[in-house]
Amino acid sequence: EQIHGEMRRLIDRISADDFRRWRDEAPAADSRTALLTGFPRSGTTLLEQLLDSHPGLVSSEERDFIGRELLQSVASRRSDRNLLSGLDELPAELLETERRRYFAAMEYFLGEPIADRLHLDKNPAYNLTIPLVLRLFPATRLIVALRDPRDVVEGLLRREGDPGGLRVKPELPRLRVLRAVAVAHHSRPDPPCRPVLRDLL
Repeated sequence: EQIHGEMRRLIDRISADDFRRWRDEAPAADSRTALLTGFPRSGTTLLEQLLDSHPGLVSSEERDFIGRELLQSVASRRSDRNLLSGLDELPAELLETERRRYFAAMEYFLGEPIADRLHLDKNPAYNLTIPLVLRLFPATRLIVALRDPRDVVEGLLRREGDPGGLRVKPELPRLRVLRAVAVAHHSRPDPPCRPVLRDLL
């Protein structure tokens, strides 16, 4: 919860000027990276599988290197936990070291070299850490999966459990409201022009 609070404060403070400055300051922007993120149950796994079929792309699924390693490097350098200032103050040498560590870690998990292929990092948990990704790789491509929130809630409520450890608890008050919304949505027909992901599959 504390980390989420710090990341939300970062999101509130950061601006497009910060992203442009990081991109302009990067000596040689590495364009071999792309991030696929989105709210859980929004179709990120399906998108990853489709994109991974391209010979010029290789994907790795939910390896939280940036959220752990880079965040720790930034936080450990600031006593006031101002993440935006911490990101701004990262020296070029440290950024280059972290980039090399990132690719080495991804190749270790993949069991093969990335070489000249585009590396797709699929991780719904990166929603709040997009600024960290863009600090490390200013030229990265961002893909954010969007799905009708009602279908997301319905998917969460139908799911028995998540391999990653996230479990939905219908008894939680917040989820009761979401269940009511999902049930109300499910009880009426979908608009003719609105495709539903499960039907497309």
